[in-house]
Amino acid sequence: MRLWWTWVTSGALLCLIVTFLPTDSLPTSVIYYSIGVATVVATVAGVRRQRPADPWSWYVFAIGISCFVAGDVLFEVTGWFLGERPYPYWNDALYFLGYPFLWAGLLLVARRRGGARDSAGLIDSAIIGTAAGLVDWVFLIIPVLGESGTPLLERLVSAGYPVCDVLMLAVVARMLTRSRGRTPSVLMLAAGSTLTLVCDVLWTLSMSSGGQVASVINGGFLLGYVCWAAAALHPSMRWESAGDEPVSDRFGRGRLIVLACATLLVPAVLFLQGLRHEPIAWASVGIGAVVIFLLVLTRMYGFVGQLQKQAAQLEDLAMHDPLTGLANRRQFERRLADTTEGGCPQVCVLDLNGFKAVNDRLGHAAGDRLLVVIAERLAAELRETDAVFRMGGDEFAILLPGATVAEGDAIVTRLSRALRRPAVVGGERLPIGGSIGIADATGTDDPFEVLRRADVAMYAAKAADGTYRRYTADLEHRSGGELRDRVVAGQH
Repeated sequence: MRLWWTWVTSGALLCLIVTFLPTDSLPTSVIYYSIGVATVVATVAGVRRQRPADPWSWYVFAIGISCFVAGDVLFEVTGWFLGERPYPYWNDALYFLGYPFLWAGLLLVARRRGGARDSAGLIDSAIIGTAAGLVDWVFLIIPVLGESGTPLLERLVSAGYPVCDVLMLAVVARMLTRSRGRTPSVLMLAAGSTLTLVCDVLWTLSMSSGGQVASVINGGFLLGYVCWAAAALHPSMRWESAGDEPVSDRFGRGRLIVLACATLLVPAVLFLQGLRHEPIAWASVGIGAVVIFLLVLTRMYGFVGQLQKQAAQLEDLAMHDPLTGLANRRQFERRLADTTEGGCPQVCVLDLNGFKAVNDRLGHAAGDRLLVVIAERLAAELRETDAVFRMGGDEFAILLPGATVAEGDAIVTRLSRALRRPAVVGGERLPIGGSIGIADATGTDDPFEVLRRADVAMYAAKAADGTYRRYTADLEHRSGGELRDRVVAGQH
């Protein structure tokens, strides 16, 4: 980090000095081009030093910086040899050549660190780029192209810079709207790119108004160079995330504010043109408004879809047991109510025998594994229309919709036989069994009454031979209500 701090502090100090020097002075030229060349060298050195997994994305970006620096040098050399700086000239060709390399490098670096599947971030950056493009088109490009006394090539070149700047802004927005990957290195890349495009816009405005490029703009350009090289020298340029991992559609306050400001630029353009008594660019504003509206609509469609998906996932989590994957008590009560309303289902309640001893002797991890094995066995013995639920602890419930008494008894017999098979957990064979109570909805339409009956039958089975019992009314009065008391105690 010492090299990084040295570069940042010395570079920032030189940028500050440039802002106080005359634009065409020799010290300004020496500092300006020295920092430019040093930026390319420092970027390559940072790649060699940090050894990221994606060095070519940084090398592509360094090529773009080299084109900019070469354009700066050619701009100065042209003034020395020709005594003037014609516009446009070959240095402008180098600037335009550098933009695609900068865009490609930024996108490759951001993608490597932010994941590949991020359609929400792509739409957000398109909204920001479209809004900025509308402002550029109305207030910069149209006035430049409309200067009838200016040669066509000069007008096209002057209009080309705002176009490239808008694309640069869209690329920066794409970097920053990713849900992950906003490392210090990526943020410094974004800061340097933002400084460059802001200074470029100021340069275009100063040219169109006939003014001279201010020293502060030169300082801003240099500070952008410093940020770019600082990004390559920072250790976080090695950090990565899984490129194929899906990202969440996060919609934080900061992003909401930026998108709101971007969409408000459309009425702002109309307001400013009216305030300045300029002809309203109806076609441009209309097209921009339609494009932004469609992008926002697409964004909201995706956002609502994401909310619905998350709601379904939460619903699934709320209705299922995370250990066994079975539906839980809440889902059982809902299904039981629906089934009881439309028919006379058979309901089984199952409680494992000796489960506490397994937990005490082998630990809770072994107990959890045993529950998973039991859940798989129960599910394997049921019909397609049946369902098994984990009620909590070592208690399960089975819903048998449309089953007759004979079918219910046959299924319970199979379940009891499956439970008696020893389960192998942690290399040890564990004898296990269960007490099963079964009841139906005869004489009642209350689903909780059916569940209570099955509970009573289960406790009767546990008190007897530990296999299974079918509910009968005489179980309610056996042993002076002892079974009912045990049911109530078990429910609390």
